[in-house]
Amino acid sequence: MRLHVGGESYLLRETIGAMETRLDPEQYARVRRSALVRRDRIEAIRRAGYGDYRVQLRSGNEVRVGRTYVKSVRALLAPR
Repeated sequence: MRLHVGGESYLLRETIGAMETRLDPEQYARVRRSALVRRDRIEAIRRAGYGDYRVQLRSGNEVRVGRTYVKSVRALLAPR
């Protein structure tokens, strides 16, 4: 798994599922099978086509949201 922190990138010998179990679910969200993002880094969720959603990060980068994660990701921006 590759971990991106700021401008740095680190290669870890661990599965994303194992990392997800160690991270606080209040701070991190799984947005697709191959991606976890920090919740406070999510600026917006936008529709990029029929059934295609993207998470826009504060850095300007975008991460595609997997179909099975759309509902849970949209709930992140709902008022609590």
